[in-house]
Amino acid sequence: MDYPLISRGIRWELVESLNENNSLAQLIMKLYDAYAHEIRRHMNYEQKTLSPYVEKLLDGQPASDYNVEAFSKHHGATDQQLKELKILIIK
Repeated sequence: MDYPLISRGIRWELVESLNENNSLAQLIMKLYDAYAHEIRRHMNYEQKTLSPYVEKLLDGQPASDYNVEAFSKHHGATDQQLKELKILIIK
């Protein structure tokens, strides 16, 4: 898998600190990988959709095909995934 530099560092730290034969460790890694994938997907969305929208607003050209409410809906999933991962790691 191709991970951004920061994700590689975090993932590497997790791999180094967990016993790969432990089922809980495997679950943590699975959740982390899913979270990292979702973050990459979300960042791509922001780059392709949100950034042009904001640029249009700054240029005084409000877009009728997009609004900030649509953007806020994309944040809920990643927030929940991070909370679940954090709780699992703490336990």
